[in-house]
Amino acid sequence: MKLFKATRREAASQKAASSIADAIQASLESTSRATLIASGGNTPADCYRTLSHIDIPWDRVDVVPSDERQVALDDSQRNTKMLRECLRQALAERCSIHEIDDYGALTQPAAITLLGMGEDGHFASIFPDISELDCAVDLSGSSTTYEIGTSASPVRRKTLSLRALCNSQKILLLAFGEAKLNLINQPTGLPIEHLLNQSVTPVEIIWSP
Repeated sequence: MKLFKATRREAASQKAASSIADAIQASLESTSRATLIASGGNTPADCYRTLSHIDIPWDRVDVVPSDERQVALDDSQRNTKMLRECLRQALAERCSIHEIDDYGALTQPAAITLLGMGEDGHFASIFPDISELDCAVDLSGSSTTYEIGTSASPVRRKTLSLRALCNSQKILLLAFGEAKLNLINQPTGLPIEHLLNQSVTPVEIIWSP
């Protein structure tokens, strides 16, 4: 696990965008298409906007959300809607943004997985209070997605499992704020512990106050 500390969130977002672009480019050297597993939420929005303007072969890139709220396709809460807005330039260059149910049909392993985390230690939609927690973080499990309910959300969600998230060349965790740094340093008993302690896929953390 590598931890990079940026002094400003803008710099952290730019570094994350550069790392994602590099991973996609590297993957496309050996595969015809590359998959980006992309977190929702507010934290990665600036990263995606920066990434969208980086010159890579976007017509060979597939983007799929790490998790999704089960609401109407045009609902503002959907992560795919946010991705389309933030990756607008990439879409103009024929990037493909998919629904979470399309995950199994995309090129695997993914070139890179970008994740965020909450102050309760959740990542994707793997929250501390979900009944499926043990299964969702089981790297030997057979399921790649889980439908979950959590007190943190008024609507049900679908999330990729830890096994699916780790089916990637690299995992990038982007996190802001002192509270999240404390969780990174002491994740014991929280969902994020399973991500940080797994040895299947290398994790790079980019953090800023």
